[in-house]
Amino acid sequence: SAYSNGKPRSEAPVFLLFLDCVWQILRQFPCSFQFNENFLIMLFEHAYAS
Repeated sequence: SAYSNGKPRSEAPVFLLFLDCVWQILRQFPCSFQFNENFLIMLFEHAYAS
């Protein structure tokens, strides 16, 4: 972004791993959730947008 200090971000993808875990459970028990994989994709896109 225009306001960054030029250093690349090096973060562990912990939230992405969490989303993957939720997705795996969602695939096994789809009726137990009030959202679908599109919501998880939207969360990922917003969390990692720069």
